Amino acid sequence: MALRFVVPTGMIVALLALVGCNSDPQYVDLPSNHGHSLDEALQRLHAVGLRATFPADTIPCGDGLPGVDFQSPRAPARVKKGSVVTLTFEPSFIPSPAVPMHHVRWAYVPQLVGEDSTAITRLRAIWPCLDVKPATATSASRIAIVAQNPPAGTRVPAYGVKVGRGYRPTTVHLTVAAQP
Repeated sequence: MALRFVVPTGMIVALLALVGCNSDPQYVDLPSNHGHSLDEALQRLHAVGLRATFPADTIPCGDGLPGVDFQSPRAPARVKKGSVVTLTFEPSFIPSPAVPMHHVRWAYVPQLVGEDSTAITRLRAIWPCLDVKPATATSASRIAIVAQNPPAGTRVPAYGVKVGRGYRPTTVHLTVAAQP
């Protein structure tokens, strides 16, 4: 009789011990993302199992993705895997256009929708203007282009046009968002 009671108790204790194994939350080292582009920061956070939150932002034409100014929590720190890191962007400065003395007259807008942010480097004689969509607790590992204006194949003046005593650079407006 005592044997029947001991076996179920022993099985319950063993089962509880197995369920309880590795139940402590896993902690990871939070990387510092200060000075990294938004795309690089997402990749670094994703690599250690963290999620990101960041605000919407509009970047002046000619600049690339926004850079991370600071993050919360701040590095160095150990945080639970799956925690959310809030990113804040550096101010974006307005660049000055430079145009070669001799260049082609026209440029064509390439297809960029669906590509990752490195596709921006395919723009020749056209400045990218970026609108960053906000993200909340995203586990995305990259930034992708989700919309563009003008559409692919549009013929535009290469580099821009002279307007009075000024200069208006040729631009393509791109909307980018976090993508898994």
